[in-house]
Amino acid sequence: EEDEHEEAGLGLFDLICIGIGGTVGSGVFVLTGEVLSVAGASASLCWLIGGSVCLLSALSYMELSSRLPTRGSTYAYAYHGLGEFAAVAGATSLTLEYGLSGAGVARSWSAKFANLLDVSIVTKYFYTPYTALGSGRAHVGAENDTYIDAIAALLQIGCAIIIARGFSLSKPVVNSMTLAKVV
Repeated sequence: EEDEHEEAGLGLFDLICIGIGGTVGSGVFVLTGEVLSVAGASASLCWLIGGSVCLLSALSYMELSSRLPTRGSTYAYAYHGLGEFAAVAGATSLTLEYGLSGAGVARSWSAKFANLLDVSIVTKYFYTPYTALGSGRAHVGAENDTYIDAIAALLQIGCAIIIARGFSLSKPVVNSMTLAKVV
């Protein structure tokens, strides 16, 4: 029975892959190239400030995990430290953040898929213009985001299925995707 419990847990390598995978998302590669041409050297300063804030957040989680005798999450730490309302607010905010950032990454992957194939084919078969939904806009295009992206929706659904399958599927997928991004 202990072997089954051990399989379900996350090891050090798994936690490192989750941390790196969450930090080095698809947008980092695109955003860095776009920002550097506009912001110049100040972009490096912004990355240093952002990294410092992340370090402070990690240190506070480390402090809480050493003081609380429970496995931690945002909800558990906020519940013990600030009460139930703050815990629910924090957990809801984190869930919304993951949903929105996942949608952005799926949209970015969809654009890369469209560039890999012929953009006109992808636009014809996978993008639904808002005019089909009655918005009155007549043009479908990535430059003004006037379409519903079916590829991004399928990616989101696929990720939800992987997560719903549990650790046995999601751990190797997350680890392999993180290794592919880093290498």
